[in-house]
Amino acid sequence: MPRVVSILIGVLLCVTGLMSATSVNAAQATLYPVKDATLIGDESALANGKGPIFIGKIAGGSARRSLMQFDFAGIPVGSTIRSVQLRVWVFTAASNSSFDDIASLYRLTTSWGEGQSFASGGNGGTALVNDSTWVHRFYPNQFWSSAGGDFVSQPSSSTLINTLGEFTFPSTPALIADVQQWVNSPATNFGWLMKDVENPDVEKNAKRLFSRESGTFGPQLTVVYDLPSPNAGDSDVPLPAWALALLGAALVAGLSGRSLGKRSK
Repeated sequence: MPRVVSILIGVLLCVTGLMSATSVNAAQATLYPVKDATLIGDESALANGKGPIFIGKIAGGSARRSLMQFDFAGIPVGSTIRSVQLRVWVFTAASNSSFDDIASLYRLTTSWGEGQSFASGGNGGTALVNDSTWVHRFYPNQFWSSAGGDFVSQPSSSTLINTLGEFTFPSTPALIADVQQWVNSPATNFGWLMKDVENPDVEKNAKRLFSRESGTFGPQLTVVYDLPSPNAGDSDVPLPAWALALLGAALVAGLSGRSLGKRSK
């Protein structure tokens, strides 16, 4: 075999090997909530489905918690989740509010509703049909098992909120596991509950955040994932045009060498 052909084929084999070793299925999704809401502490007839979302405690110690859910239908079942980050934007805080607080996300364990109630402030508005309240999953007839929402005891991710502006809940194994579960089993996707520090000695630390109704300023979830591996019968990865050209050059050089060899005999 002519030396040039050996070199061309060697290069092609090396590149093909690198393509096989490198993930060619990496993808990223940027998602916004399909619903969100605020739970108004200890109130069964107040809600906030369409206004900004709130966390923390208002004057007097009544807590606010927010709910949010994302749709992962665009991520194929069987994908491997690599990273999950949630960005939120705090634009108002209660007067004299404590800012050195840790906000946390907790995986919700049951379904809930976003009704048509609206309030721009933290006191909430009159609960309407299918709103979430402190005691209702769907107002007025379906209830949480525990007042304040049904969620797991350990947070999936936490972040320090120490000023106004943009904050990111970092990717953690628990946050990745949440999204992985929801991608593989969409029926278990009830979203997250977000809450601030609610210790008895904290009297006032309420914060107002942009909701999904605020468009791109609302909660934004960034998911990095690998697409499912192809089936065994479909495992061949098409070569790019430049690799096909290289292979063609090797074949032409090989045929030319054989033709010259025959003529010299």
